[in-house]
Amino acid sequence: MSGRGVLLLVGGAVLSLAGLWREPPRERTGFLGPVASLAASVEWVRFESALSRGRTDLAYERAEHALELDPASTEGWAFFASHLVFDRGSAEVEPDPEQRWEWIRAGLEVLERGEATAREPARLVLYRGLVHAALADSGGSFAYSAEEHAERARTLFAEAGAMGLDLGAELSRSFEHDHEH
Repeated sequence: MSGRGVLLLVGGAVLSLAGLWREPPRERTGFLGPVASLAASVEWVRFESALSRGRTDLAYERAEHALELDPASTEGWAFFASHLVFDRGSAEVEPDPEQRWEWIRAGLEVLERGEATAREPARLVLYRGLVHAALADSGGSFAYSAEEHAERARTLFAEAGAMGLDLGAELSRSFEHDHEH
């Protein structure tokens, strides 16, 4: 398994333990019904394979296809966004801050798109807040100051809380306290 695979596996385990990726039993989705999740899983394997061969264009086609097959998968949206934000948007992969921000922005847009169809949209709202919180703690980004990212994080955490996600409400209070001016 590649280093990225191990990292994704460990990250998924941590998020599962934290309750961020817990999903209810899968319901039938689209024309594939109960096999939508299985078909999407195959596409995610193909996504990883294309990435390992350096075929990012093909990998992203596979990711989009997986999301089309199983648009209710909260995990799918979060997985693809994580790749864009933390792999492509990392300083190690992309040294140019402007380009790094473009990858992070693309990941945030994936999360936002997923909110319309995911089984647990509040978790994707929370995840967008976590990305903004990380950017606030790292001093900002090309596009926004640390304070602007902190405000976005607070707003998104509160929104996730209002959608019924207790962790969102807790993070909103905690983040508010930690980033008081």
